[in-house]
Amino acid sequence: MMAFIQYTMQIIISFLFITMMSVMLPRAMVSAKRVSDVLTSDISIEDKGTIKAFAQEGSLVFENVTFKYEGAHENVIEDISFEAEKGKTTAIIGSTGSGKTTIVNLIPRFLEVTSGKIYLDGVETRQIPMSVIRDKVSIVPQKSVLFSGTIASNIEYAKSIRSYKKVKNAAEISQSMDFINSKSEGLDSKVSQGGSNLSGGQKQRVSIARALALKPRILFFDEPTSALDPELTGEILEVIRLLADDHMTMVIVTHEMSFARAISNRVIFMADGYIVEEGAPEQIFERPTQERTKQFLAHYQ
Repeated sequence: MMAFIQYTMQIIISFLFITMMSVMLPRAMVSAKRVSDVLTSDISIEDKGTIKAFAQEGSLVFENVTFKYEGAHENVIEDISFEAEKGKTTAIIGSTGSGKTTIVNLIPRFLEVTSGKIYLDGVETRQIPMSVIRDKVSIVPQKSVLFSGTIASNIEYAKSIRSYKKVKNAAEISQSMDFINSKSEGLDSKVSQGGSNLSGGQKQRVSIARALALKPRILFFDEPTSALDPELTGEILEVIRLLADDHMTMVIVTHEMSFARAISNRVIFMADGYIVEEGAPEQIFERPTQERTKQFLAHYQ
């Protein structure tokens, strides 16, 4: 009887599996079609650049750049023109939704301009291979993303052979060595997924060190202090000041006017996807923000 019951159960379970397969197969076919659509779709941003030699290292120019997402009715940014001078710090300020981060994403061609041109080192970005652009430009994102591993692997990731000299140099410039030396294993100290075992300021400094490890010509900061308290903001400000003294071209995207005023040589003020005003910090901050924005919107309406 026991053997009969066990065989019967195996047969019933097999029939249940067949029933489940009849439900799972249609789902799998739909999923396979979606994967196939992705794999066979045309790439919207084509990498056809061939120019690898440049005459104007460290320069960045936007020329009448407009961008809107595919299928959208309105432009995210419109007719943006400015120049980030070599060895200077340019701050792009504005409220949330003014198009600041979109400008950052257009440089390494994470997004493609709808019209206009972007020149990097005197050459239009579409004529430069993406790998070359992304070696020249480093971005410190708004939210520091760290991976499980070590501090060294997070600074110089995706390298089969690690240069500890380069890692240490980047960590020293980003003022990370103070907290790294306080750990027993130094650069080989473990980092949890997402950097959960590091403070906000430590994660931000490791993120800056990662950007510096590439030895970029142009360094972008996207809201570098948005998630930090005043004390940590002061630490990051000192790091950026140190980098500015090193004559690196920097573009800082922020909504904090005091931060932009303290660190930048030139300020670009944005609203609703347009450049409202640009100039030296002392010029930009002469008038109240509300007055400047009202005048700008009245002009375009």
